[in-house]
Order: sequence, then C-alpha cells, then structure tokens
Amino acid sequence: MDPKRTGMLDVPGAQLYHEVFGDDGPLLLMIPGGLGDAGFYSSVAPTLADCFTVVTYDRRGNSRSTLDSPPQDLRMDEQTGDAIRLLDALGGEPAFVFGGSGGAIVGLDLVAQHPERVRALVAHEPPVVTLLPDRGTYLRLFDDINDIYHSEGAEPAMEKFIASYGGDGPPDLEWDPTLPPDPEIQQRFAGNFEFLLAHEMRPFVRYEPDLDALRAARSSGCRVVLGGGRTGAAHYPYRAGATLADLIGTEFADFPGDHAGYLGRPRAFAERLVEVLDDGTIAAMASSRDNPAPRS
Repeated sequence: MDPKRTGMLDVPGAQLYHEVFGDDGPLLLMIPGGLGDAGFYSSVAPTLADCFTVVTYDRRGNSRSTLDSPPQDLRMDEQTGDAIRLLDALGGEPAFVFGGSGGAIVGLDLVAQHPERVRALVAHEPPVVTLLPDRGTYLRLFDDINDIYHSEGAEPAMEKFIASYGGDGPPDLEWDPTLPPDPEIQQRFAGNFEFLLAHEMRPFVRYEPDLDALRAARSSGCRVVLGGGRTGAAHYPYRAGATLADLIGTEFADFPGDHAGYLGRPRAFAERLVEVLDDGTIAAMASSRDNPAPRS
C-alpha cells in the first residue's frame, strides 16, 4: 500500500496540493521553501510517519498548487493563511511545524500571528538576512540576481541563487536507497524557477520577523527552535537563523547535512528532528505502537 495520500484543498485564490504520510500520531506540518514543492520532503516524510501524521504541500503557485488568477508577488498573510487552512482541514489541533528555508519564514510568521495553532516550530535556515550585520551585502546580492533574471533569463539567475547559499562545494548528499526522492521533483522544480525569481525570492529575503511576537509566543508556551545544517555554518541562511535565535532567546539546533539536509540525508535528519521536537510524548507514543501492552 502506498503510504502517501494526496488531496487538493480550495483556499482563497488557489488550490493547494497536499500529501499526508501516516495516520497515527500528532500532526507535523512541513512547509517547503523556495521552489515550493512537497517533494522536498518526499524522502524524510515516510520515516517521520513512524511518529507523526506528516502533512506537506506545494505552496500556492508552485508545481501542482494552481492559482485562480495571474501570479502576484508573495504575500506572507496568504502563505500563513494557507498553512492555517491546511491545519483546519486536517484536524485543527495545535500542530508541530517544520519549515525549511523560505518555509521556515512562513513558519515563523505562523507562530507570530497564530501561536495558539503551533505546538512547536523548527525553523531550519530561514534566510532572514535583514537581521544580519552585513544585510546590505545580501540585499544587493538578491538585487543582482533579480537583474540577471530580467536581462539573461531564469537559468543563469538560478545558478547564482543556488551558489549564494550552497557555497563553492558540491551539495552534501548521501542518498538513502530505501528513501528515494520523488522521481519527478527535478522536472517540477524547473517549472517553478520563473515563479521563484519573479515573485518569491525578494519578498522572502526582505521579510523582517516580528521579534516581539515571537518572544511573546514562546512565553505563552509555543516552543520555537531555530536550526541549521552542520556543513553550511559559514553561509547566510545558517547565520541568519543563529542570529534570530539569539535575538529571541531561544534554542538553536544543528542538523545533519546542508541547507537541504532533509533531502540529502533523510534518515539522519528525521532522527534529529524527532529528537528536537520530542516533548516527552512522541517517543513514548511510538514505543507503545511498536510494543503494545498485552491483553489481559
């Protein structure tokens, strides 16, 4: 039996394609970043389904999540609203949330606006460059990428964009043959290049987190953890996340791999994510399912 269930959800102005893995654990919403495809989590979600009911989706305008009208620049209230509507449709209880890259920014905004809906958030390498002391360098970099996109096209712009967060070396990938990525992911990614460059890249990197709201959310009991890939500690997404953790006085957790360690090292990444999220109940629930009490 295919462990993945798929569906479409009507939301204002769009239809959201989403995937669900597992059905016997607390809800874990996984929000993809730039290129916006659920396939980012196609390797890690099946193993996380041992502990969670995992939900991920194509963000509006990306891949299989269609728009009702011509695309517009990314609005964070729409992104957060989409996440809320998915939670409503899939149970409504406070959820665990994981976001990677731009998806981590959506997760941060979700906590700032609706802390009562989030049990705990892990925000992995949010590119909140507005918080960095050298923010001007990065804002100019993204303006340059935008100029390349308009003058030379999507492919050279994407090359510079990917190099900006990945460094000079090859991606840190250790493919697990038992957890292969969605075989169609590369084709869908390529179809999202234009949308990312034209409508999402600069709104994401110009986002300014509401520090007071994030501190208040933590005080009210919503746990917020920033995280980053161990092999990318010198790069701006890791540095931005670490800076935000310091500013709001919260934890920072290292994860296996690089900016997309959940795709390149899915099993180790899943183990680390369960460890970080576990509030004392997750491991116990998984153990009780694996070792049910004998009947009297």
